[in-house]
Amino acid sequence: TSASSGVGEAADAATVSAAASGFNQGDAMILLGALSWSAYIFRTSKLANHYSELNLQFAKTALLAVMYGGWFLSTAASMIS
Repeated sequence: TSASSGVGEAADAATVSAAASGFNQGDAMILLGALSWSAYIFRTSKLANHYSELNLQFAKTALLAVMYGGWFLSTAASMIS
């Protein structure tokens, strides 16, 4: 059991070390994601007053398809070269 307690102590030390290091890149990414999602909800709610639900959903889906397609193509191109 001493080996398993050593693993637990190492994990606790890593957690304390990470918490003591303060604000890091991961924290910034989470905050940017939350800010982006809030902006998305805010803008979509404003647009919802002017367009039908079906047209708005189609536009959102088409935009995401184009964005994911671009991401796929850029990833595929980088793997080929």
